[in-house]
Amino acid sequence: MTATQRTVVGAAATVRWQPTDGDGTAAEPDGAITVTAVRSDGTVVLPAGTAATGTDADERTVTIPAGELLTPDLITVTWAEAGVGARAVTTVEVVGAWWASIAEIRASDASLSVTDVYPAATLARVRAETEDEFELALGESWRPRLTVVTVTADGAVLDTGLTPLRAVRWATTAAGTSIDVSDVTVDADLGRARRTTGWPTGRLTIGVEHGHDAIPADLRRAFTWRCRTRANLALTVPQWATAIASGDQTFRLAAPSGRGGWITGDRDVDAVLTRIRDERRMVIL
Repeated sequence: MTATQRTVVGAAATVRWQPTDGDGTAAEPDGAITVTAVRSDGTVVLPAGTAATGTDADERTVTIPAGELLTPDLITVTWAEAGVGARAVTTVEVVGAWWASIAEIRASDASLSVTDVYPAATLARVRAETEDEFELALGESWRPRLTVVTVTADGAVLDTGLTPLRAVRWATTAAGTSIDVSDVTVDADLGRARRTTGWPTGRLTIGVEHGHDAIPADLRRAFTWRCRTRANLALTVPQWATAIASGDQTFRLAAPSGRGGWITGDRDVDAVLTRIRDERRMVIL
């Protein structure tokens, strides 16, 4: 089983795993739990046998120090049980920044300050969901992050397919041989990486850092508003509803935004997403 957690550059990360039985119910493992953590380029962050904390059927945790999280990366944490072997894998994505802090999301609407209704864990969840939703809709990352891609090389220039391209952090051949990337330069808006000495011909796996440095103010406002909407999905009338039934009466709603032809179903949010997406497409073209 593989799970994903997200953390930010420069901050220590507590990685969590809940041991369960065959039915998915929290259960105490028979053996001690240890971890190993490895960067996307294969270098070790936490050596095999690093002890996890936690007892009984509680979740197990391990902390990755801030000093190990100084650049965007993907860190693979493998949880192992003594006498059993690997039990689970957690991918820790280290990103350059959050789209918005939990405090900023709360400040965007007074109702979100009620922590009993909107605990930090709920807002963190909807933040992660909205980050993925927005970046998928825009086709680009709006904060630095690292993605591992496999490409076919034939010459000096590689097309990574990721914009804006910031750097190629590492590269290997299909046989696993490391490639020196110290002479690589990038065309950010085209997502292309040029190697002065040329790329080895064939299939390559590369660690690519990409993403914008900053989020425009209107996009950030749209993001926090969308977080509010997601946090309230179980509490409010869906924005795509056309009517509300109450007793023996039905109330028609004016101009529902709906999902058809829209990105999120919220016209104001979608207007911002569409404009920025189209502007970026013009730059790339």
